[in-house]
Amino acid sequence: DYTDPDTNILVNKYGAHLFHTQYYRVWEYLQQFSEWTPYEHRVLGKIGDKHVPIPVNIDTVNLLFDLNITTVGEMNGWLSEEQTKYENKPI
Repeated sequence: DYTDPDTNILVNKYGAHLFHTQYYRVWEYLQQFSEWTPYEHRVLGKIGDKHVPIPVNIDTVNLLFDLNITTVGEMNGWLSEEQTKYENKPI
Protein backbone atom coordinates (compact mmCIF):
# COMPACT_ATOMS: atom_id res chain seq x y z
CA ASP A 1 0.00 0.00 0.00
CA TYR A 2 1.04 3.59 -0.52
CA THR A 3 -0.45 7.04 -0.10
CA ASP A 4 -0.89 8.93 -3.35
CA PRO A 5 1.08 12.18 -2.92
CA ASP A 6 -1.37 14.27 -4.96
CA THR A 7 -4.62 13.13 -3.34
CA ASN A 8 -3.45 11.74 0.03
CA ILE A 9 -5.57 8.64 -0.70
CA LEU A 10 -4.39 5.22 0.48
CA VAL A 11 -3.97 3.02 -2.62
CA ASN A 12 -3.41 -0.73 -2.75
CA LYS A 13 -0.75 -1.53 -5.33
CA TYR A 14 -2.60 -4.68 -6.41
CA GLY A 15 -6.19 -3.39 -6.17
CA ALA A 16 -8.74 -3.46 -3.40
CA HIS A 17 -9.00 -6.62 -1.31
CA LEU A 18 -12.19 -6.96 0.70
CA PHE A 19 -12.66 -9.45 3.49
CA HIS A 20 -15.86 -10.41 5.27
CA THR A 21 -16.66 -13.01 7.88
CA GLN A 22 -19.43 -13.56 10.35
CA TYR A 23 -17.08 -15.41 12.67
CA TYR A 24 -15.33 -13.35 15.34
CA ARG A 25 -12.80 -16.13 15.88
CA VAL A 26 -11.65 -15.85 12.24
CA TRP A 27 -11.43 -12.07 12.50
CA GLU A 28 -9.35 -12.30 15.68
CA TYR A 29 -6.99 -14.82 14.08
CA LEU A 30 -6.35 -12.66 11.02
CA GLN A 31 -5.78 -9.53 13.10
CA GLN A 32 -2.40 -10.87 14.18
CA PHE A 33 -1.03 -10.70 10.63
CA SER A 34 -2.02 -7.25 9.43
CA GLU A 35 -3.64 -3.93 10.21
CA TRP A 36 -7.06 -3.61 8.64
CA THR A 37 -8.84 -0.58 7.29
CA PRO A 38 -12.59 -0.60 7.98
CA TYR A 39 -14.74 -0.39 4.85
CA GLU A 40 -18.47 0.09 4.48
CA HIS A 41 -20.00 -0.42 1.06
CA ARG A 42 -22.64 2.14 0.14
CA VAL A 43 -24.73 2.30 -3.00
CA LEU A 44 -26.41 5.51 -4.13
CA GLY A 45 -29.03 6.03 -6.80
CA LYS A 46 -29.55 9.33 -8.56
CA ILE A 47 -33.12 10.60 -8.67
CA GLY A 48 -33.33 14.04 -10.22
CA ASP A 49 -30.48 16.00 -8.68
CA LYS A 50 -30.38 13.95 -5.46
CA HIS A 51 -28.18 10.98 -4.60
CA VAL A 52 -30.09 8.61 -2.31
CA PRO A 53 -29.32 5.30 -0.55
CA ILE A 54 -30.20 2.08 -2.37
CA PRO A 55 -31.90 -0.19 -1.38
CA VAL A 56 -34.60 2.21 -0.25
CA ASN A 57 -34.71 2.89 3.48
CA ILE A 58 -35.88 5.63 5.86
CA ASP A 59 -33.01 7.91 4.79
CA THR A 60 -34.03 7.53 1.14
CA VAL A 61 -37.63 8.54 1.92
CA ASN A 62 -36.49 11.48 4.07
CA LEU A 63 -34.24 12.80 1.29
CA LEU A 64 -36.79 12.39 -1.50
CA PHE A 65 -39.81 13.77 0.35
CA ASP A 66 -38.08 16.24 2.69
CA LEU A 67 -39.32 14.38 5.78
CA ASN A 68 -37.86 13.66 9.21
CA ILE A 69 -38.95 10.07 9.84
CA THR A 70 -36.86 8.57 12.64
CA THR A 71 -38.50 5.26 13.61
CA VAL A 72 -39.84 2.15 11.93
CA GLY A 73 -43.27 2.97 13.38
CA GLU A 74 -43.24 6.42 11.77
CA MET A 75 -42.10 4.87 8.49
CA ASN A 76 -44.90 2.29 8.58
CA GLY A 77 -47.43 5.04 9.29
CA TRP A 78 -46.17 7.15 6.40
CA LEU A 79 -46.23 4.16 4.05
CA SER A 80 -49.78 3.29 5.11
CA GLU A 81 -50.93 6.82 4.29
CA GLU A 82 -49.10 7.05 0.97
CA GLN A 83 -49.75 3.60 -0.48
CA THR A 84 -52.46 3.17 -3.07
CA LYS A 85 -54.71 0.34 -1.95
CA TYR A 86 -56.58 -1.83 -4.43
CA GLU A 87 -59.66 -3.89 -3.67
CA ASN A 88 -59.08 -6.34 -6.51
CA LYS A 89 -56.54 -9.12 -6.23
CA PRO A 90 -53.78 -9.10 -8.86
CA ILE A 91 -54.21 -11.45 -11.78
